[in-house]
Amino acid sequence: YHLFAHRGLWYGVQLLRAARVPLPSKLERKFRAGFLTPFLGVLPDDTLPSRRDSQYRVSIRQWRFAEWCEMGIAHAHALNISPDARLVGTLHRLYHPDNADQLYAHHRHQFSTADAERNEPAGLLSRADLSWRSLLKSVPVLPDAASWSPGSICLPAQGLAVIRRDAGQTYIALDGGHTGGGHGHPDRLALTVQRGHDRWFEDPGTGSYVERKLHWYRSTLAHAAPVIDGASQDPVPAKLLAFEDRGGAGWMCKRVQNMKPGVHVQRTIVVCDGYFIDLLEWNADRVVRIDLPVPRSFHVAGMSCAQPADPHGAGGLEDGFDFLTDVVVNAHPIRTSATSETAFRTLDADSCDMLYYASNTGMQAWRADAPGPPGQERGPLHWLRMTAANGCLIGIGAWVDLDNWSSTVNADGLQSISVTDGDTESIHTRTELGWHIALKARHATSSIDLSYRATPGATTDAETENLTNASAAPLSITSPTSKPIHDVTIIPLDTAVTPIPGQLTFSLREPHYRQTEQTWSEAGQPLANVTVGVLGDVLEIAITAITGEIVVPHAHEENLLDNERQDVNADGIELFIGPETNAPWSASWLVVPASEAATQAEPGRPRITATTVVSPELGASWSRVRRDTMYEGCAGMHEGYVMKLRLPVHEIPTQPDGTFAMEIIVNDRPPDRARRRGQLVLSGGGGFAYLRGDRADSADALTFRLPVPS
Repeated sequence: YHLFAHRGLWYGVQLLRAARVPLPSKLERKFRAGFLTPFLGVLPDDTLPSRRDSQYRVSIRQWRFAEWCEMGIAHAHALNISPDARLVGTLHRLYHPDNADQLYAHHRHQFSTADAERNEPAGLLSRADLSWRSLLKSVPVLPDAASWSPGSICLPAQGLAVIRRDAGQTYIALDGGHTGGGHGHPDRLALTVQRGHDRWFEDPGTGSYVERKLHWYRSTLAHAAPVIDGASQDPVPAKLLAFEDRGGAGWMCKRVQNMKPGVHVQRTIVVCDGYFIDLLEWNADRVVRIDLPVPRSFHVAGMSCAQPADPHGAGGLEDGFDFLTDVVVNAHPIRTSATSETAFRTLDADSCDMLYYASNTGMQAWRADAPGPPGQERGPLHWLRMTAANGCLIGIGAWVDLDNWSSTVNADGLQSISVTDGDTESIHTRTELGWHIALKARHATSSIDLSYRATPGATTDAETENLTNASAAPLSITSPTSKPIHDVTIIPLDTAVTPIPGQLTFSLREPHYRQTEQTWSEAGQPLANVTVGVLGDVLEIAITAITGEIVVPHAHEENLLDNERQDVNADGIELFIGPETNAPWSASWLVVPASEAATQAEPGRPRITATTVVSPELGASWSRVRRDTMYEGCAGMHEGYVMKLRLPVHEIPTQPDGTFAMEIIVNDRPPDRARRRGQLVLSGGGGFAYLRGDRADSADALTFRLPVPS
C-alpha cells in the first residue's frame, strides 16, 4: 500500500510541476523520504517484511523497485539537489547483485505500459527492464555510489524496530506502533528473526481476500506474538520504550497497555554477538492464559509424550484456533522447583541454531497442524502456554555454540541472565535506567549499559517501570471533550414509528451517510431515525430504517465475494458497545431482518450474530414499515423496517459516572447489488464503506450516560 499510494503521489507531483506549483518544503521532504523508507526494513534475502496485509516474500529484485529508485533519483535531479546516496546505492545493488548466479534474466516489462503492482520472481535487472516512466523521466547517467544495505533502524511511527548483525545477514525485529487500521493485523510485540534465508520467526503477511484462510493470517496466533485467553489482540497500539544499538550489544523494548482489558504486556529483545535474549512479561488484574507461538522450523524437546487436547480458543472468526487440526499438548506440564523450561532446536541436524525458554510460572508446550505462509503447505505450529495473573517468559536464541546459559527468576520476575561463550561470561540485569551487561573475560571486566528511550514525549517514568512490579492499571481513557455526552432518559420506547417528544432521538440523513460508489442522493436518500431510552433495567434502542426494499441473504449462505460475513451485505443494523471512546469494544452485534422462510417460522425475530466473542445475549425484534405508516421526510424511499434492540443495563460497561460509548450503523443493500450500497452511521458519515466489514472505530463513537438509579 505504500508503493500504491506513493505512486499516486508521484503522478500528483508531476501535475503540480507541470503547473509550476512547488510542493511545500515539509511535504517535499516526506515525498523524497517515501522513495527510500521501504528499503530500510528489507530482510537478508532481499525480500520485504510481510507486515499487516502485505504479500508474502516480495522480492525487491523486480523492475518496479528499480524503477522506484530511478524515479527518486530523477525527482532530486529535477530539484537540482543531490539524490539520497542510500537510494542510489540500493539501485546499484539491484543492477549489480553479489549473488547473480542465483538469479535469472527477466527482460520484458519494457513492452508494457501497465501500472500493475504485480509480483514477479527475483531476477537480474538493467535499465532495459524498466517501463515508460523511466524512459520519460530517468537521468541519462546514474550517479556513482557503492552498493548499500541498511543497518539497524527504528521507525517509531511505523512501529518497526530492527537490529542487524553479521553484515546484515542476521535480522531481528520487534513489531509495534499503531494498529494499521483496516489492513492491520493484531500482532503487537511480534518477533521477526531471520538468518540469511533461514526464517526463524516470521510474519506471514496476508493471503487471498476471497479465501477463508485470510482470517488465519489476520489472527494473532499466526504471528510470533502473545495471545491472551485464546483471542486475538484488541486493536491497541504498542509503545516504544527503548531502542539502542552499540554494535556489540543492542536492545529494543515495547509495551502494550490493555492488550485485552486489564492485561498489560511488555517484550524486551537484547541482541549480542551470536545470540539474543527474548523477555516477555505480563501483568493482569486477573488470571489469564498467555500463548506464544514459536518458530515452525524448530522442534520441541520432549514432545514425544504429547497427547490430544482441546486448545480452548475463544471462538472468534479471526482468533485462529479454528484453523488448527491434530492438536496435542505435552502430557507433563513443564515445571521445575523454580522455573519451567523447554528447548527448541532447528530441524537442520548440521546447524547449531537453538532456542531455549524458561518461565517463572507453569508452562505447557503445544503443537498443531496449521496453515503455512501464503503459497505453502500446512505444517506444524508450536506454542508455549502460561497461565497466571503475572509472569515472565525468558528465552535465548543462539546461532553460535554457547557453552552455557541460565536465568534467575522469582515471583517478581527476572533477576539476571548469565551467558557463557568461550572465555567470556555476560551477566544481564535490568536496571531503573535500562539494561546492564557485565562482561567477564578471564581476569578482565567491563560493562555495557543500554538506556531507555529518552526522546521528548516518548515515555514517562511510570512507563519505564519494571512491568512485573507494576500494579495492573484500570482502563482509563478520557472521552474527548469536543463530543457531547448524551443523557439517556428513563422513558419507555413507543412502538410507533414517530418518536415521542422528549425522547433521546437521532435523525440520520446525508451527513451520516458513508457511501461506496453512489452518493446519498444517488442512492435514493436513505434515512433512519434512532431512539434510545431505558425501560426498567433494560436499555432499549429503536431504529426506523427507510432504505427501500429489504434484501437479506438466506441463513448460512456463503459469501463468495470476500471474507466478510454474508450478513454484512444485507439490510441490517450493527451495534457496538464499549466502556468509552478510543477503547476496544466490549460487545458488538450484526442484526438483520429474517428471511421470508424464517419470518414464517418465527415472526418478528431477526437474525443476530455476535461479532465480539464475549458479547452478551441481545434481545431484538423487527417489523416492516409500509407506505401507509410512513412519516414525512421520506423522499424517494417508500418502505423499510423498524428494529428494536434490548440490552440489560448491567451488561453495559459504564464508567463510574455512568458513561459508555456506543455506535450504531444501518447497512443499505438494494436488490440490484451484490454488496451493500452504503451505511448510515450514528457518529457521522464520510469516507467509504468498502473494507469495513462488521467493524467500527471506537474513536468515532458517541458517549452516552445512563440515568442514576433513584
